[in-house]
Amino acid sequence: MLNPKALSIILSCICILILIANADAQDATTQLADQLAAAPAPAKRAQPQLINPATDHDQLVNDLQSGDDTRVTSALAGIRAYIQKHGTSLPETRALRILLDAKRYSDLDAMALAQILKGPGYTLGTAAMEKLRAQSFLAAGNGAAALSAAKAYYNVARLKDTADAIDTISLCLAAAHPDDPEIVQRFKEQQVAWATAAPSTQPDQTPADATLGDPILAGIQLDSKPFDAAIAGIDLDEYAQFVSKGNLLLLAGRAAEAHEVFNKAVPIAPAAKAGEAAESVARAIRAEAGCVAPANAYILSLQVAK
Repeated sequence: MLNPKALSIILSCICILILIANADAQDATTQLADQLAAAPAPAKRAQPQLINPATDHDQLVNDLQSGDDTRVTSALAGIRAYIQKHGTSLPETRALRILLDAKRYSDLDAMALAQILKGPGYTLGTAAMEKLRAQSFLAAGNGAAALSAAKAYYNVARLKDTADAIDTISLCLAAAHPDDPEIVQRFKEQQVAWATAAPSTQPDQTPADATLGDPILAGIQLDSKPFDAAIAGIDLDEYAQFVSKGNLLLLAGRAAEAHEVFNKAVPIAPAAKAGEAAESVARAIRAEAGCVAPANAYILSLQVAK
């Protein structure tokens, strides 16, 4: 058994060790705090620059062509932010044309396709995006892809833009068929002749003329893959959903299905959308026939019926 003096010495040693340990811990805590204080604050995520396509066009093109990853990333972020801000309005096409001028064709196609899938029910914007895709493929030297996108533009475009769609297809035909210098002329002759053919509301009866050859538009194949999943994911409950699905079906080359969807949309269209609903049916008829005459005949039949 320890005597009181020995026990006192042992307890004193233990107290000293505890004090030393506490001092070391305090020193370590102070050192860690000093290190944290000296460390730089976490960098804030940079906000995309605000762009104006009208005034910043040249600078953005220079940035995109600079080869500097920081400048390229910043310019692309600015264009994306501009598109997101404007939603489904047409100013977004001005931003995407910057990508066309900068020869950023893959970026343009990706952004244009994303905008189509974001709001396919906005027919004017959807058509504008698909035309940009055709122009991008054409500028990139991919004539076959350009021709496919140009036909999709023809299918979905407003009736008043049929002539522009024909011109777009003509440019792409020349690029896709350099070995056939007469194909553009034949195509335009077919479209002109069949635009003024005897009225018929039967979309599957393309006006025949042996001197014009086989319908060129019918031979252009469309790529439905970018749109198939979105088409399958749309439930038809409200008028806007019918328009969205019908437009995507037109882009995918499934004109007969689009015609059926648009027909079902007519009786449920709000009064303010009655004209749009009728034109959607006519657009599907034009896409099925590969010419505008049956579509015009359909519109005329509605006017006569009133």
